[in-house]
Amino acid sequence: MKRIRIVGLCLVAVFAMSAVAAASASASPTYKECAKVKAKTGKFATASCTTEGGTGTWELVSPKKGAYTSTTKVATLETPGVGSVSCKTSKGAGSITSETAATTTVTFSTCATDGKKCTSAGEKAGMIKTFELLGSLREPSAGVVETVLAGNGPEGLSAEFSCEGITIKTRGSVGGVDTGDINSAGKTSKQTFNKATGLESEIVGLTPFLPSNQTAEATVKGKADIGIFGVA
Repeated sequence: MKRIRIVGLCLVAVFAMSAVAAASASASPTYKECAKVKAKTGKFATASCTTEGGTGTWELVSPKKGAYTSTTKVATLETPGVGSVSCKTSKGAGSITSETAATTTVTFSTCATDGKKCTSAGEKAGMIKTFELLGSLREPSAGVVETVLAGNGPEGLSAEFSCEGITIKTRGSVGGVDTGDINSAGKTSKQTFNKATGLESEIVGLTPFLPSNQTAEATVKGKADIGIFGVA
């Protein structure tokens, strides 16, 4: 049997939005926005909130403009002993909702397995749309931050779709390593998903939920200068 490759269904995306001046090494990572303030009232000299002093026209605040988009090329979800589903691209849209949380939804295009198109209910053939994904931050090791995306659909599902007669469900979460926004604010960052954080897949009527893995790289773009701060 083949191995399942689903394009980072829990991707996304997404969340690699981060940033604000470094906090103590013991602090938990949080989303911060580098906002412009009246001259000499802020702590930082640049829009990345990494250089202190100067005219003092920038300061770290809780995210106010947290909307962002994400894109990927091919992403894969691997489920041992089942088969493979692949999607060529994806687009996501979400928002950072607090200093520690975010939401996103991702739509994958040109999805297929063994020549059969894979499609979510209500979508065009070959398109898989996730349920809402809930994002959170964790620091598994010093200086490394992961955005964890967890399914928030019915019964915790992250996605459900059919491949011309075969129905597949995914649940649980995946973790993507954030780069480009650690202790530095900006409008663009990346998330690299290459290991699961409790992700499972089920082929309805054929297999129970089995441990799965996802790989994909997401480029995240926001409207404000946001980063992940408080990282060792």
